[in-house]
Parts: sequence; C-alpha cells; structure tokens
Amino acid sequence: MSRKLNIKIIGAGPTGSLLAIALADSECNISIFDHKNINELKSRNRAYALTHSSRKLLEYLNLWTLLKEKTNKFSKLTVQDSTVNRFINFNLSNLSIKNRSSGGIGWIINHIDLMDVIYKRLLEYKNINFQITQETNYDLENYDYVIAADGTQSKSRINWNIGSFKFKYNQCCFTSKVLVRNGENDRAFEVLREEGPFAILPMKDDIYQVVWSASLEKCKTLKNNNKSYVLDRISSIMPMSYQPDVMIEDSNYYSNYFSIARSFYRNRFILVGEAAHSFHPVGGQGLNLCWRDIYQLTRLIKFSQKYRNKFDNFIPFIYFLLRIPDVIFVALSTDSLVRVFSNNNNFLILIRKISFLLLKRSKLLKTNILSLMTNGINIVN
Repeated sequence: MSRKLNIKIIGAGPTGSLLAIALADSECNISIFDHKNINELKSRNRAYALTHSSRKLLEYLNLWTLLKEKTNKFSKLTVQDSTVNRFINFNLSNLSIKNRSSGGIGWIINHIDLMDVIYKRLLEYKNINFQITQETNYDLENYDYVIAADGTQSKSRINWNIGSFKFKYNQCCFTSKVLVRNGENDRAFEVLREEGPFAILPMKDDIYQVVWSASLEKCKTLKNNNKSYVLDRISSIMPMSYQPDVMIEDSNYYSNYFSIARSFYRNRFILVGEAAHSFHPVGGQGLNLCWRDIYQLTRLIKFSQKYRNKFDNFIPFIYFLLRIPDVIFVALSTDSLVRVFSNNNNFLILIRKISFLLLKRSKLLKTNILSLMTNGINIVN
C-alpha cells in the first residue's frame, strides 16, 4: 500500500490552488499557504485565455463543466502584422481532430469567475488545509515536498538559492476591459505592431479584454489619462468595424519579464508556474504553461504512488526533465515574436512577409503551429 504524501504549497493563486486540488485528488495531504485571504486572492482585475491543454487538465479534475459556463469560447483567431499589412486566419479546421470537437480554439475567462469555482472546490476537500500567514516557513518540516507557486518574484526560489536567467523587456503591458459594438464575439486578435503586440480577447456580452504592449511611458500615459483618450487610442488599432464604447473597469499596466529558473527543484523543494518561468504575454501562453506544470507533476506523483512511492526521490528531477522542453519552446517562441515583429529591420520585414505567405499556402503548417500553441510540447501523454 502506498504512503500518503504530505505536501506544502506556497502560494494560493490560480496555479497553487489548482495544484492543491490535483494533488488532493491523488490522496495527498495538502497544506497551502498564502499571505492573502480568499477574497483578496479573487479580486485581481484580469482575464485569461485558456487553451486545450488547460481544458484537458480541468476535465481531468472534473472542473471543466463548471468553468465552461463562465467562459467565452472563440473559434476564430486572426494574427496580423500591422507593419507589412499581412494577416492569417486560424479556425476550427486548423485544430487537431481530437481538439476540433470542443468547438473552440480557446476560451476567455475572468479571474474572479475562475477563482470562484476553484476555491469553492478547494474548500470541499478534507485533506486540504488552507492557511493565511504573513511569515512563510520554507523548511520541509514534516513534509515530503514543499512546492512554490508564489509568482515571478518568488521568495521561495530566492530562499532555496535557485538562480534564474532573467531580463526585463523595454515593453510594459497595459490591460483594460472595453465594451465594443459591431465586434465578432467568437474571434480573437493578435496584432503584431512595431511598439509591441496588441491582443483583443472576446469575453461575454460584447466585452473585450485588451492587452496592449508598449513602452513604459506610453502605458503610464494610457493609465493616467481619461477614458475617452484611451478609447480613442484603442479604436485606432482595433479592426475597422469594431467600435469601442465604454471602459468597463479601471485599467492597469505591468512590466514584461523573461525569466527561467536555472533548475525547477532543489532536493525536495519544487518550483511550479511563474516561480519557475515567466515570459512575454504575446500568444497568451502564461497560465496554460503554468497549468501544464501541474499536469506533469501530478501524474508523476500518482505514478510513484502506484509503485508504493519507490520513485519519490526522483520526482523533482524527472519533473524538471519533462517540463523544460515545453518551457524552452514557449520562451524562445514568445521572445522571437517580440524581437522579430517589434521593429522595422528590412531583413526581418522580408522574413515576416515570407512567413505569412507560407502560412497562407500551407494548411499543415497552420495546423502544426496551432497545435503547439494550444497543446504545448508534451513529452509524456
């Protein structure tokens, strides 16, 4: 008979809390710590684009049926280069056959709606102990593993002396929710511009999440100006028929970082999510990449339990080995998109024109790219 593992999770955001549920389902005893209470953790003003890798994890955890009702599904995706005036459309026919039946390329969900469902489920588990604490003990104490899901500025990573390769982009990210007339509520846009990518994510009731990458000065100007000014600037970038009417909530902006921990573990300390990796938001890969960490780590722990915990000591290393290809792929692809498309270099402009031409002519290439965007790189299915 396998021994029940005692696991401490530091950080109760979308990644830490979903990891707690996944491990509790695997009959582990979980203690999850955060310095914020649940209402504070739910109050972030943002939205997420969920891909098929996240959908599959949520189905595995029996959460998808509850969450799907709160999402807005999009079945069309337009990627546009505003400098060379080229675009490519992705639709359901470009998905793999397995994913096509879901009816969507992706799903947009509000942070508060997502966390409402996750916390309601989390609090139902008798083997999950949620604790609010201002001072976190990073030692193993009586735990088999301590797992850090405490974000990009992870204090756990620093405490465990795990270094990282990190730099800050010269672009920040301005976000806002906007009510739009004459929009397509089943189409998302990624507009690649010289100053940075501009994403338009359709939510319910004609509301769109705008994710605008630009210089720090530009983002500050947008944040500090009146709403009419911001709506005018958004309108100048949106597709011709789209008419932004009202800003629904207060806007915000944050810095864009590239960060990969040099290792995702030290002994029995493990990093997941943005504690291990954080990249530019272009392509909407962030949360989905974090949740693929959960999928892999949970499967490894279940595998070890199946064989009476004989492989427990190897789990952190194998987890790192299995996750690093996917993380490196997302790191390189997002960074390359920003560097190649956020400039007017003549050689790169030629490369961009050729890339769009190839995508227009090759359905197989479109399918492979969309598969990588929505599934990630899975070493083990």
